[in-house]
Amino acid sequence: MRVLQELRRRNVHRMAALYLAGAWLVSQVAGVLVDLQAVPSSIGKPLLALMVLGFPIVLALSWFYELTPDRIVLDKDVQREHSIPHLTRRRLDFVVIAVLLAAVLLFAWHTWVRPIASVPPAHAENTVAVLAFDNMSGDLDQEYFSDGVAEQLLDTLAKEPWLVVKSRTSSFAYKGRNVDIPTIAKELRVSHVIEGSVRRDGDRLRVTAQLIDAVNDTHLWSDSIDRDSASVFAIQDEVAAAVVKALRTQLGIEDDRPVSVVGTRNKEAHDAYLRGRYLLAQRTNRSIEAAIQAFRRAVDSDPNFAAAHAELAMAWRLFVNVGGIRSDDAIARATPHAQLALALDENSPEAHAALGLLAMRTLDVDLMMRHFHRAIELKPSYSIVYAWMALVYGGTGQYKDEFAALGKASELDPLSMVATTNYSYALMKRKRFDEARRLIESLAMIAPAQHAQFMGNLADTGSNWSSSALGTLDAMLIDQDDTSWAWEFANGLTSLGLDDEVVGLTSILGDDALGFLQMHIGLYSEMLANSRWNSNPPKGARNRGAFGLVLANVGDFERAKPYLEELWVSSCERTVTESWCYVPQITSLVFVRRAAGQDASDIIAGIRDNVRRLEEAGVVLNYRDESPDFSAGIADYLDGKREAGLARMQKAVEEGYFVPVGEHYLQPMFDDPGFTPILAIQKEHQARESAIFLEVVCNDNPYAEVWQPLDSTCETFQQGDRD
Repeated sequence: MRVLQELRRRNVHRMAALYLAGAWLVSQVAGVLVDLQAVPSSIGKPLLALMVLGFPIVLALSWFYELTPDRIVLDKDVQREHSIPHLTRRRLDFVVIAVLLAAVLLFAWHTWVRPIASVPPAHAENTVAVLAFDNMSGDLDQEYFSDGVAEQLLDTLAKEPWLVVKSRTSSFAYKGRNVDIPTIAKELRVSHVIEGSVRRDGDRLRVTAQLIDAVNDTHLWSDSIDRDSASVFAIQDEVAAAVVKALRTQLGIEDDRPVSVVGTRNKEAHDAYLRGRYLLAQRTNRSIEAAIQAFRRAVDSDPNFAAAHAELAMAWRLFVNVGGIRSDDAIARATPHAQLALALDENSPEAHAALGLLAMRTLDVDLMMRHFHRAIELKPSYSIVYAWMALVYGGTGQYKDEFAALGKASELDPLSMVATTNYSYALMKRKRFDEARRLIESLAMIAPAQHAQFMGNLADTGSNWSSSALGTLDAMLIDQDDTSWAWEFANGLTSLGLDDEVVGLTSILGDDALGFLQMHIGLYSEMLANSRWNSNPPKGARNRGAFGLVLANVGDFERAKPYLEELWVSSCERTVTESWCYVPQITSLVFVRRAAGQDASDIIAGIRDNVRRLEEAGVVLNYRDESPDFSAGIADYLDGKREAGLARMQKAVEEGYFVPVGEHYLQPMFDDPGFTPILAIQKEHQARESAIFLEVVCNDNPYAEVWQPLDSTCETFQQGDRD
């Protein structure tokens, strides 16, 4: 009883209440800051641990000490006339009430008032996924047809403005996998799932479909239609109309517009079109070539089939990405089909998407975005168009819009390797590492190579460059047929200072890659000596700008100048960005102009403006090959603000940026004594990381199946260890 009286007299219970109220308030503030990306989400556990540890300490202090009018003293030393526990008690009551009120208000704002995140919550009411329909025909060659029926239903639903439809890539990822509907719904963040089957038996066609409320795992609608195969168009229209009607009823949507699925009534054209879509989705050289042939048959069978013309145009353009055709040839073949598609149907989202994609070749930004926006208006869930829009936004330095478009593409296609990795990198650049890691984990099963490489890059932050190189080797080991991983590996080897190993990658990439590998490590003279560019300069402002950078790096400023000026005026439109008009090319023009006695203040202003746009978009990470701080620092340095520039560049290097020491036009800056400590930091990082990397690959190399370091590299490393 005496103990309880002492606890009350010393206000220990009130201090406990104040501490708990304050801890709740701090947790609410932390939650808001995490939502605003002002602090990382990983702060939760250490913050909780601190608050738990602090509780007994605060109680002990309140037991042993008392607040007097003059100061805080030990309770046993307080003279009776100076003891004021009754006043302290009242003050504590007021403080506890104020803290609780603040915490409640913040909790209410955080729970009900704050803006909704760009990615919808799981099971958002108006979301649906159309799974691949089962092929019940007993003939694997009919797989394209069952997939095509489901995909055309998906495309029809994607045009509904009130509905968010997950893309083919994500919805069809569950094909052949024994995954229950609630799990699929959770992973895709949808409230409804459509599944079905197709049986094609001679002249008979049977299509079964069902709409499922994935939240409650209940069937809302199902039907089975069995008719003559000549009625395929009527069957698809009937199924689509029934599904749309059921969804409208379920969601309370008042919309009685008719639904039509198929853009042709020609059976041969329709069949070829479905086969082409099936092949194009596989995105390999061989499959895209076969898709082109299928779309050709479709337009030959029905010259007025707008969607087939549009898909043929996009197939030609995508054929470039897998090395199947030169870009100029692809554009020449694709353009007539894209234009005809729009002429046949001005409301074809595919036609607008195709024309926007083709306009990327000429960098006609207004034309691109006009067609892409129209495609989205006509088909709000057109995920690939959001991805293409992100490329344009990033290329023109509109980084906020780029991030939003990447987020939308990932939302609509959460299991797409491209959409997920691109958005994950965007999150990483904003230091939202936990979100990026959670997002990329979804690829572990369906794209393990991309998952391995990204996890290596995520660990790469903070100058841990060996992680990136080893992560890329993991990807190469998993996906041994894709030699393009070697290009990313070249970047990793360059940052580790293993120049001979970079050149040695010709064993994987072929001798034609030698010139580009030499550019990686600053051997511009060697590259130029063996390049066709020396006698036959490339076409296009961007390629010519790259040639200008090569010339600047060999000291031929006079020849470099017209190419770099052309890039700055016509391609960059005097705007610096991180992709289409990136900092090294534009920085080289500063030195080229100054060598000619000309002003370069507009370029320095452009570099600063690019940094401003990056920072406003939340891009703050100083990564191995991209750094807002280094760009800002070089702008300051070139503008005569030497000390400020050196300080900003040193910060970038300390946090993991890799200075491209092979860029010889920067030699005057490298020769500045103030830059010596910066290079020393980089060499320290490089020595540490190359040792970590070589320790792995020079001792029972686990990657010997896909890559082996040169004997001389390991001999030098091991000799260094012995010394």
